[in-house]
Amino acid sequence: MWSPVSYTPWTAYASMPPHAPRSAYGQWASQQYAYIPAPWQSYFPARTTWLPNRPLMKPAAVTKVTTKPAAPPFKNRLKELFFNREAVTYALHIRTFGARDKNGDMIIDPNKNESGTFLKAIQGLPELKAMGINNIHLLPILPVGKKERLGDFGSPGSVYAPEAYDSLNEEYKEPNSPYTLVQEARMFVDAAHKLGIHVMVDIPSCASVDLAETRPDLLARDAQGNTLTPTNWVDIRMFVKDSPALRDYYQKFFDLMINDVGVDGFRADVARARTMDFWRYFIGKYPDKAWLAETYTEEDASPMKNIPRDVPEDLMKAGFDSIYGQFHIFHDMDAHQYIEYLQQHQALFNRIGPQKSLIGSFLTHDDPSTMKHGGALYCKLISGLMATQPHANPYILDGFTTGYTHEFDIFNWRQRPTGQHPDIGEFLTKMLAIRQSKTYGPVLTRGQFIPLEVSQNKKDPSIIAFLRQHQGKTLLVVANKNMNSIAKGTIEVPGLNPRQKLFNLAPSYGGTSTFVVNSGTIETTMAPGRFYLFDLTMPQL
Repeated sequence: MWSPVSYTPWTAYASMPPHAPRSAYGQWASQQYAYIPAPWQSYFPARTTWLPNRPLMKPAAVTKVTTKPAAPPFKNRLKELFFNREAVTYALHIRTFGARDKNGDMIIDPNKNESGTFLKAIQGLPELKAMGINNIHLLPILPVGKKERLGDFGSPGSVYAPEAYDSLNEEYKEPNSPYTLVQEARMFVDAAHKLGIHVMVDIPSCASVDLAETRPDLLARDAQGNTLTPTNWVDIRMFVKDSPALRDYYQKFFDLMINDVGVDGFRADVARARTMDFWRYFIGKYPDKAWLAETYTEEDASPMKNIPRDVPEDLMKAGFDSIYGQFHIFHDMDAHQYIEYLQQHQALFNRIGPQKSLIGSFLTHDDPSTMKHGGALYCKLISGLMATQPHANPYILDGFTTGYTHEFDIFNWRQRPTGQHPDIGEFLTKMLAIRQSKTYGPVLTRGQFIPLEVSQNKKDPSIIAFLRQHQGKTLLVVANKNMNSIAKGTIEVPGLNPRQKLFNLAPSYGGTSTFVVNSGTIETTMAPGRFYLFDLTMPQL
């Protein structure tokens, strides 16, 4: 119904702003002529001649509202990634990974909110995603014991000397945050999940002195009743290998990490310190989680004081999905020994089944920097091998990708380990992209491993050569392990066509090498520390 007041002629509307959309007319009318009841459009239908000397009014365009499809919910595929050799793990320490030197004095001061926290660490996740990382190994995030701490005076101590297994380390709490520490840890995990990155957490194997005094019933003792200290790690005491009380105590750890923090898997430190029944019990309770055992096929430091010898096969049979490769002593191997070691792994998996795997751990938090074995040249060489060797999932320690030259410090307040060679990370990123590509990924993750004979200096065998084959594709890996000298040799490649052109897929670095292709052989003079990945299925000349 019209308002009972007198009708206003159309000339009154001449003061409306020109070219205004219809929605503006409604607003204008409501301000100038409040007596017109809504909806105003019903009284002013669109016309083509009602306002002289004005542009024709066009109906407002109908905008179709589209909603971006929601990302699929994160699914824990870490066990599957280990199984398929598709896991790419980055080991980091929240204390240093999240550290921020705000005033540039090269010192991390926890009193100035410079030490690492879960929330600060979220800022570094996109960097890992861009590198190709799909799994994070969190060094222990439990509170650290205060008695007999190792490290500098006033240090926060070793993360492998936990004060308790049922709470988180308060030093990783962001000051003035409205969230609880557990919520912040969950936010870190959720942020990783949004990027498609899994998170596995470390399980320490021992008790701090503080925890040992609190729970003496959990401790291992000698015949005289003395508690046991493993090797020279004086800040910790050994647990019994297994007991109902120990299982009950560890259950609190798993409840916290699975239910509250939301992790996807576990890395068991010194896994041989527990019984196989202990691990079967917990792995059986959480079969959907991924399980990595710190155990080696040939532990170079075993047996250690109060720590039994490694039992890798037993641990994998108990349910662990993956164990450590012995690649952290690669610098002590020659080319023949490295190939023999890969063959040992192949024999191992032939015995226990192909569903198990190794992590390609050329560097762990216990080892000196790989820069000490040949600088950036050595780091690129092992990056190439890490991405192409059989049976193994790549494993990177924080600091490796920039050539960090110091030891990885788990005892003191430190900045994030950073070196002066980002070119290492650039090379590794490109190699991981090849490994994760649709074209070459299946060859490098599931392909057959075929060692090749190399005629070379028998006193100093430096040339590594092997094939990876899968569904008609063949990749040839050739590397010179000698960091200081060229290496000459003849590589036997059965069936090689002399017209085959060698296409190097790996990024180029270092000196120049030569390769002469013959029928069934390749003669090479290789520059120091060089790594090559040739696609032999490319077209021939």
